[in-house]
Amino acid sequence: MSREAATYFEDFAKYSRRGINEFLRKKVDRAGFLLMMVMSGIDTLGGLCYDFRPGNSGKRSTKFMIQNMGISESVAEYLYSVVRCGLFHEGAPKLGLEYFVLYDRLDAGKVFYRDSKSDYICMNVVEFAYSYLETIEKISAEPSEYVRDYPKLSDSEKELFDEAKKCIEGDIKHLRSKTRQKGIKLRTITPETAKDRWIEEALDDTGDITTSTRTISRRFHKHECEE
Repeated sequence: MSREAATYFEDFAKYSRRGINEFLRKKVDRAGFLLMMVMSGIDTLGGLCYDFRPGNSGKRSTKFMIQNMGISESVAEYLYSVVRCGLFHEGAPKLGLEYFVLYDRLDAGKVFYRDSKSDYICMNVVEFAYSYLETIEKISAEPSEYVRDYPKLSDSEKELFDEAKKCIEGDIKHLRSKTRQKGIKLRTITPETAKDRWIEEALDDTGDITTSTRTISRRFHKHECEE
């Protein structure tokens, strides 16, 4: 394990653990956001444990869930392709998932259920989060046994950044000046601060991005069946 990989894992484990533990501690009623945090973390851990090759997100995520979280191959592939990709690209799981948060651990360690009445897969996101955290602790105990890679910026990504800058006009200092005059605090997020700030914003009580986890999942399931 290289020094760079070790450092990246330590930093990632720290902020990922912190964010999810904050959700669990505050018992936040936002199943979708918590599920997105865990699925995103699984993708990153899969890259750290296997590789960060472009286009390999699905393979590394499913492999990680199978080998490190004790999830069956069929369920792991469903979680990535239907649940994770649905959440990230379409705003909700694509098909057949009823997900929820239950902070009273009445069935500790049990993540998945079948609903024989609706034919849905039911998922306790809180227990999924605990399973994820346990996996981080397992890797943290012996990182050299697991961590193999870390993400690197490609030349093409750097070029995209440079080209984008050329197309953008106007210096933000003018907007900052206006906000200061109005007494408005402009809160910006950079790649260096994003890891902490997006967690803070998710915990903000001013809005709920997953207001109806049951309804939104059923709507997508109904839409698929009608087609």
